[in-house]
Amino acid sequence: MTPIPESIIESAVAWITNLDEDQIEELIEQYSDQQPFMFGFLLTMGEEDFSEDEQELFLYLGMVVWHAMSAHYGPLRAVEEADFSEVETSNLALLESLEDQPDEAFAKVAAGILLNHNQSQLLQYLVEVLQDEQDILESENFGPMFIFLKILVECFDLQS
Repeated sequence: MTPIPESIIESAVAWITNLDEDQIEELIEQYSDQQPFMFGFLLTMGEEDFSEDEQELFLYLGMVVWHAMSAHYGPLRAVEEADFSEVETSNLALLESLEDQPDEAFAKVAAGILLNHNQSQLLQYLVEVLQDEQDILESENFGPMFIFLKILVECFDLQS
């Protein structure tokens, strides 16, 4: 699929950032209606390992991804479990291979992903936010959160 331009990402971030509490609740409801499987993924991934602040960051970034991709491609088909499972399997294998590796190993793999991925602009934005949120995000959760967001991006990319 065509890459999401930086201008679309910036627009999605600005739009979501400027929503009031009622509008956020409405957006969450819309997301859960249009993408029930992926919304469930956003709510459950990292539930045991992420702090409440990390879970909120994950949900926020998931909303940015969905909004940016919907703005660029138009309405996305709902992600089905079969598509999700295929994307999840390859990404979790990558995460498991890096589990006991030093942070530098993940940084090297992430750099390679950013260079070669179809949605490198969107993934780069996500990496930058994760790096900026180090006061919220525990270092051991950086890799898993990035991979979970990459799963989201790739699932939506398949639906566009």
